[in-house]
Amino acid sequence: MGSHTKRVRARDRSAARRRAMAATATVAVTLPVLGFLAQPAGAAEDSVDCAKGRVFVVPGTADPNSIHTAGLETRYGTEGKDYRIEIIDYPGVLWPLGGTSYDQSVELGIENLETAVSAYHEACPDQPVVIVGYSQGARIAGDVLSEIGRGESPVSIDPTQVTGELYSDPRRTGDAEGRGVELILPAVIPGITMNGAREGFGAAKVTEFCVEGDPICDLQDPLHYPLRAVDGLLGYFVKHLTYDDDISKGPDASENSPRDVLIPSDPAIGVILESLGLPFRYIAVDNPLQFPDLAVLRPLFQAVNQFLPPLPSLGHGAYLPDLWVLRDALSGSPAAWQAIGDSAISILRYPENFVRDWIAEIDRQLDQLDGARLGVVPAPTVANATQRTADSAATESVWIEPHDLTPTTRPEAEPAETMPAPTEPDPSVEARDAEPANTPPPSPDAASVERSGGGAEQDIDPVAEDEPFGDVDAATEDPAAA
Repeated sequence: MGSHTKRVRARDRSAARRRAMAATATVAVTLPVLGFLAQPAGAAEDSVDCAKGRVFVVPGTADPNSIHTAGLETRYGTEGKDYRIEIIDYPGVLWPLGGTSYDQSVELGIENLETAVSAYHEACPDQPVVIVGYSQGARIAGDVLSEIGRGESPVSIDPTQVTGELYSDPRRTGDAEGRGVELILPAVIPGITMNGAREGFGAAKVTEFCVEGDPICDLQDPLHYPLRAVDGLLGYFVKHLTYDDDISKGPDASENSPRDVLIPSDPAIGVILESLGLPFRYIAVDNPLQFPDLAVLRPLFQAVNQFLPPLPSLGHGAYLPDLWVLRDALSGSPAAWQAIGDSAISILRYPENFVRDWIAEIDRQLDQLDGARLGVVPAPTVANATQRTADSAATESVWIEPHDLTPTTRPEAEPAETMPAPTEPDPSVEARDAEPANTPPPSPDAASVERSGGGAEQDIDPVAEDEPFGDVDAATEDPAAA
């Protein structure tokens, strides 16, 4: 008995210890959760590192990691400014150097840059913002800076809080002897639009850097300077990638610093000869040719290109491969060969898809014409056709023109009713009229007995009994009988 009591007490003590451990574990898990739920709603925003400012970098073509702007990290991050660097993600390509057109790449870059700047400014409204762009990224950064400086941007930020640095900007204004490529050339390839110069940067402080002879930002008109234009093609390979030192130094901090910095450089052919150790002598050639600017053709090409799909798309499901796919295919990549095969099939199916798409378009146009002719008021558009209900279909209003109705034969007009000629008074009618009004009609049984009697049978017209003027109505219904 005593041993049993000891076992019971031990079991109770063990159960108490387990309950205490479970309670302790529950408290340990619950308190952090309650503490997290008790945080204010804006606690997530506290994770944004405002630092002393933010530098938004838009890299150039085929440079997703922004290798060419690495000097910004030293200048803004480790030299006492304590700014954070944020690289904007966007396609950064143009066909044939990628599977996206130039216009689509720029559009996505502008959207992503505006979103990033707006998010940072909302979290850190008092901190300065620096926007840096290189090459294609300079086109994107310059457009956003222009809108912010002129107060036309969706980003609600004070332009005086924003500064910009553009390196090799395609829309650089320049002068008569050198401008950005988008000011010189017309839009020859669909999907690469040359937009010309911007409307300025307004209140935003922006500095542009351009190496002399870099055709992206300092191209000469081929109709005026053909030799310099040819030299500019070489300049892309020997000058366009030489901005590392300028990015590391940055713009002059003084108030009177120039906004357009043209970095002197020898012609591209001279740079190549000097690198090979060959003698070089620069001969200046004035403007020997007098022609209109090549840019006068820009509106014509833009008018034509607006009806063409942006390359690499050929329209109706057909598309072209880019140079990188061809390079990988030559290297033996099965995926690249598969991509080339898919592109070839899409081109072969172009006529079939063209006819199918145009038949669908003609049907759509005919439906619109029928709707306009019948006056069909379309119902509100829904996101999915399967979501349309009977109620939405019932709300459609339809009206039909009178000339659309099926013609029907209308009955001829009846001649005007004429009053019957006066006739001799009928004694039976006078006798019936002379009867008192309160005389009850004979019962059906009495009438039947009277008809079954011995006298002459008399037909009784029920209409005549109920309507005293039944004979007159019958006469008026048939004018000829009258």
